Amino acid sequence: MLREIFTNVPIAKKFTPPELQKTLTQEFVALINSNTSIDLTKNSSSFTSIEMEKIISVVKAAYQKIFESVVVNPDAKIFIANSLLCRLFELWKNSTTPELFFIKIRQAFTPAQIVAALQFYMNVPANQNWVLNFFYEHKNIFPRKQNKIRTIGIYFKRIYGGGLQRFLSMIIPVYIQMGYRVVIFNNEYKPELEYPLPPPSHNFFRIILKSHGQLLNLLEEMESYFKEYNVDLFISQRVWEVVPPEFQILFPKLCGLKMIMQIHEDIIRHAFSFPNVKNIYKNADIIVTLSQNFKSYWENFGMHSYYIPNPLYIGDAQNFHGRDSKKISNTILYVGRISVAYDKNTFATVQILNEVRKEIPDVKLKILGETFDVNALPKIKNFIAKNHLEDNVEFCGYHTDVGKFYEKADVMLNTSLAEGWSLVIAESKFYELPLVLYELPNSELLRDGKGYVAVPQGDYKAAARAIVKILTDTEFRCKLSAEARESIQPFI
Repeated sequence: MLREIFTNVPIAKKFTPPELQKTLTQEFVALINSNTSIDLTKNSSSFTSIEMEKIISVVKAAYQKIFESVVVNPDAKIFIANSLLCRLFELWKNSTTPELFFIKIRQAFTPAQIVAALQFYMNVPANQNWVLNFFYEHKNIFPRKQNKIRTIGIYFKRIYGGGLQRFLSMIIPVYIQMGYRVVIFNNEYKPELEYPLPPPSHNFFRIILKSHGQLLNLLEEMESYFKEYNVDLFISQRVWEVVPPEFQILFPKLCGLKMIMQIHEDIIRHAFSFPNVKNIYKNADIIVTLSQNFKSYWENFGMHSYYIPNPLYIGDAQNFHGRDSKKISNTILYVGRISVAYDKNTFATVQILNEVRKEIPDVKLKILGETFDVNALPKIKNFIAKNHLEDNVEFCGYHTDVGKFYEKADVMLNTSLAEGWSLVIAESKFYELPLVLYELPNSELLRDGKGYVAVPQGDYKAAARAIVKILTDTEFRCKLSAEARESIQPFI
């Protein structure tokens, strides 16, 4: 394998995948056989402690040599290095003493190097299950800091564009008020769009990561900051740019940190889409959920789980003193990301509008939010043009100050297929705005059944009928409005 390092062509382009795997294995065996007295063709599972150290030492030297090469492009170096470590992982997996073998791997390689290679290795489902089960069964394999938690690390890509970002802007001051230091890691910095964060201080640090794309580079950068700021606890919000959830858990734990996975979505629906989800999350120290149902789900698998509702954003709503539900402007409001069917399902809003217009010609739909899905907006605009809805739809763009839109609307529309904790639903209730939505049976905000009409998922005609009733029936509209404000009081 090492002879490929000194060429300009990435090794991945030299072979078809089966040929590549065979060649890599042959070269790895030759590398070990020629540098130690160990013959892997005769023994690939039972090693003494000294033999493990010899094998790992040879692999580490080869790994370092890969990055010293000046003729191989950086992406190819990472590919070759990860491939090399994957061969070592095969010996670890087949070893008669895998715990000891991994401890020695951990002593030789950094958490970033290990996790970047594990992403390669765990592309094979059987390897994924084995690795996740190994760490679950051998929890003491992770290094552990003994000191009290003082510094919390948090990652999310950006601090604008959605409810989760707003949640972070609210919860970070709470952590600081509780006496913790907070370090937040972001990929983007756009202050003109962002929700407010505390000013830099001895208790709050914001890091804009420079690494993008390559997992190894990103994790190495984060690992250096973990050490620099002495992070004790890492809280993941599940959604990372290039890091799947299982590595969001394994990486900080291999760095010696305690780890909380905070899940902001309907994880039960997520579990049906990804049957291996309980294996993926089981190595977290704690799972924080936004619903009692989700808490029970994780506890069924023996995991430590807590239901903690998100703080409710009041902001400019503190100046709201009540709605006159007898006044009507026939305005429907949608607030959220403009995205495809499996997420916020924004396209359904114009389907519903088209049905409502048949009964209320001057109805207006205001769409408030940013487009993160390039496929969603053209589909919506094509439907608008085809059905001549141009005078009935207004794209209001992205705003951090949303109160004025809530105040002037008559009904809120939510078309999501799933929600964990929807700040949009919470805000609409605070503004006493009647809500029509597709059924979200796991939402704590909807558990009391007050202030809204829920219709079966995907039934846009039923949603339209509900909106028409709200806009044309003053008594019903006033009833829902009063219920909405009553319903949100316990969360405030």
